[in-house]
Amino acid sequence: MEMDAIRLWRVPVLQNFLRERGLKTTGCKEELVALVWACHVFGKEPVPSASETTKTLAKEYAALLVVNGKRLPDPFTELKEGWQDESAREKWPPTSYADMAEFLLDCRADSKRRRQLLTDYKEGKAYSYFDSKLLHTVFYHEIDSNSEFCFLKAKVTPSQAVNAVPHRAWVAIQKKTGRIVSADCSCMAGLGSSCNHVAAILFKVDWVWGLADKSCTSGACQWNAPSAKKGLEPCRVQDMNFYKPKKHKEAQNINSVAKRLFTTQRSRDDTPLILDELTGQLYGVSISCDLPVCSSTRTAIICS
Repeated sequence: MEMDAIRLWRVPVLQNFLRERGLKTTGCKEELVALVWACHVFGKEPVPSASETTKTLAKEYAALLVVNGKRLPDPFTELKEGWQDESAREKWPPTSYADMAEFLLDCRADSKRRRQLLTDYKEGKAYSYFDSKLLHTVFYHEIDSNSEFCFLKAKVTPSQAVNAVPHRAWVAIQKKTGRIVSADCSCMAGLGSSCNHVAAILFKVDWVWGLADKSCTSGACQWNAPSAKKGLEPCRVQDMNFYKPKKHKEAQNINSVAKRLFTTQRSRDDTPLILDELTGQLYGVSISCDLPVCSSTRTAIICS
């Protein structure tokens, strides 16, 4: 396509060409010709329509359900019954952090995501979903007794909008080995199978299998299960407790009681430090001299 050929196009043809690519269609003919030429040079493709986008997303979702040439049932629409809550977590596959890392690294994650996952994973948002109890109850489905795969699904509350509709995520895992084979989420990044909500489910599975012994997973639930809808109550900043999952295995307050009760105002019961006490603190020695203290000014007076 040459510039001279584009100049022969009529204005409606130029506008339709630009409209298909999501570009502006206003301006004089020379401006439209320049935009069309730029699209040709930089290879700007037409923007797919809404129906085309829907078909593409449906095709990509269907591909997620095909594992080793076999199609798995849709956990959202086809598996209506048979789901078991966390009381059946002894049936969960032995998925570890290594399995999670291997799967997420193969799901088109960029280099920054790889570095974050393999090093400072507790600094990441995915772990905070699990640690902050934004992850709801995880449900298990064996598909059928002959299937080598199973499903885990859960709802995850958005961290920036706790009153919004929770995202729905599922993970397909090999029962015996714990190898993750597929995943999806209803969020914008869900079809990439590596969103934070999917990773939050995997963090919980890894945490359950990382307990001290198997009996812990067979007994009563020992962690605080999140409510169906996480609510927030307003409070003063001085009453808030701040902590980082990376620094402590258990939640430990950064805003300690001593810090919250600190005040710059001096109490009437405070006694002033006299000169020998100050000198002793500075030089590690003690001066045996009784110095009178003026009660009116509460300052040390040195006698000549």
